[in-house]
Amino acid sequence: MDALLLAARLILAAVFVVSGISKLFDLSGSQAAMRSFGVPERLTRAGGIALPIVELAIAVLLIPAATASWGALLALLLLIVFVVGISYSLSRGRKFDCHCFGQLTTSEIGPPTLIRNAVLAVLAAFVAYSGFANNDPGPGITNVFGGLNTFEWVMLVIGIILLAALAGVAWLLVHLLGQNGRLLVRLDRIEEALEDANIELTDDDDEDEEEEEEGLPFGAPAPAFTLSGLYGETMTLDALRAAEKPVLLIFTDPTCGPCNAMMGDVGKWQHDLTDKLTVAVITRGSLEDNRTKKKQNNLTQVLMQKDNEVADAYMTFGTPTAVLVRPDGTIGSGPAAGADQIRALVKQAAEGKVPVPKPRLAVVPRPAQAADARRPGAARSWQHRQRCSCC
Repeated sequence: MDALLLAARLILAAVFVVSGISKLFDLSGSQAAMRSFGVPERLTRAGGIALPIVELAIAVLLIPAATASWGALLALLLLIVFVVGISYSLSRGRKFDCHCFGQLTTSEIGPPTLIRNAVLAVLAAFVAYSGFANNDPGPGITNVFGGLNTFEWVMLVIGIILLAALAGVAWLLVHLLGQNGRLLVRLDRIEEALEDANIELTDDDDEDEEEEEEGLPFGAPAPAFTLSGLYGETMTLDALRAAEKPVLLIFTDPTCGPCNAMMGDVGKWQHDLTDKLTVAVITRGSLEDNRTKKKQNNLTQVLMQKDNEVADAYMTFGTPTAVLVRPDGTIGSGPAAGADQIRALVKQAAEGKVPVPKPRLAVVPRPAQAADARRPGAARSWQHRQRCSCC
């Protein structure tokens, strides 16, 4: 029994240490997850910092036998909160990235998340019950390893390091294999769609050596568009520019994990930077999914493109990607790909310090390409190298 109690405490401590440290390195993601769970906006900033600190404190309390019972009780209460929050969200059909382990994982909440927290709650209840009911939370670390000599201690430390390295490699391999499987499934679907559209892919050896450069040239006229909002309203680029402020167009997809992770920040930008910047989200997919994302993240300007027609016009080939349009209606930045680059672009635009890139020749799609892009539902052969940062 003592061995089981000690093992349960060490497992719980390890989980809370990893969770707490990873959340501290991903505070924005942790705060976004809190907003998704329904925590009021005014509490997310403090809560995003307090939660990982509490998790680390629980891990520390679980190690010594004298405080293990209280650590297990706090762990049980926190895990019950997690289980209730996840169960409620799943019952409402809401799925989002919980950032349970910061940026180490990007999976949405689901039955596996619920089962994992329930198992950890059982371990915490086991330690807490034994500690308070039987006054025996298990032996202390020094009681187990106190009789080891120097050589045995060295070998123990080496063994622990090797086990941790092996676990890390195994975790990495599992995730790489899973990602590889998802990529293969996507490629199969893309090939099937191209075959249905009677579009034939050419070998890489037969392609032109000159690759298309992503994004329109700085100072080029920004392509005009007319899109529908989530509730039937119509919005144009000219309307977004009416306030005579820079317009930031953020191209996203409701199934893109990194896009969903940064939507909380996008909502804040739309509300906090209204006097300096107009931020518009251009997305695709189902209206229901996007309305849910809008409500969860308090978004305002959300526009729907049918496929990728506006993203294609701006020559952005991945999500999330942002492009700045200057008040005079010309391109004001190169494409900012990924959450970090987009945050940097927002900061520069708000401060009026967007760097001017070196001028380059404009890249104009070939006539056949433009025709393909205009065909409803047709795949674009010139973008078969399209990337998506959410893969």
